[in-house]
Amino acid sequence: MMLFTGCKSENPTADSIVGKWVAKDGAVFQFSKEGTFTTQDLPKDKFLPFSEDFTESLFSETGKWELKHDQGRWIVSLYFENSESLPGGCVTQIYIAGSKGIMENQPPWYLFFWEGEEGGSRYRFTKKE
Repeated sequence: MMLFTGCKSENPTADSIVGKWVAKDGAVFQFSKEGTFTTQDLPKDKFLPFSEDFTESLFSETGKWELKHDQGRWIVSLYFENSESLPGGCVTQIYIAGSKGIMENQPPWYLFFWEGEEGGSRYRFTKKE
């Protein structure tokens, strides 16, 4: 029975993403029900490691977000359309994983970017509100 319980899958919803998400170093994502978000103090080396356009060490900006299922993973697509920091805009994603379940497919959810190569360590955000 325990084996089957560990494999049970849940899907994140837009309501489960709405709110304030904070990393250990104080970086913040704030997602609204209307599909917009703000960021505060995201470290460039984690968020935009390959961007030469962005020269500041911390990134604070606004944009639009959308929950998606992509190649077997749940993600939040992030759209920076009129970014002062990135004049050409930017489209990227943040992954969603669960803190429970063998396949990380049960809440409580956390958001993350890969630090370096995919499959390595994670730069995590946990929900605060």
